[in-house]
Parts: sequence; structure tokens; C-alpha cells
Amino acid sequence: MTRDDVEMARAWLKREQGIDLDNGSLLDPWEGSARMGEVTRRAAEGLPLEAEPSAFTAALEALAPKGARR
Repeated sequence: MTRDDVEMARAWLKREQGIDLDNGSLLDPWEGSARMGEVTRRAAEGLPLEAEPSAFTAALEALAPKGARR
């Protein structure tokens, strides 16, 4: 990657994803993935990931053919 490519990628990540990585984190896959993992964990805090399906999912299942329902 050229320096311009790195700067464009950093700008896109910051603008579109709200993630500000330094050049090292962007260029080193391990470091970048570790930072992204931190961002993801912080973003997921407090989300009811183990909760029952949403009402939307229940409505979709109700519309599904009988053989496709859980």
C-alpha cells in the first residue's frame, strides 16, 4: 500500500465506521484486528445478545411455511 492508500483507508474508517486507527494498526493485521475487537466489544456492551428473538423475527417465523418453522 502506498502512503496515500493508507491515508484514504484511515479516512474512510473514521468517516464511515467511527474508528480511528493509526498507520501501524491499519497495516499490521494482528494489531488492527485486536483494536477492532476492542471496538466491537465496547459497542456490544449491554446488548441483549442472549435474549429471545425480537418481535420482528417472531413475525417472520409466523409467516413461514409450517415445515420451515422452528
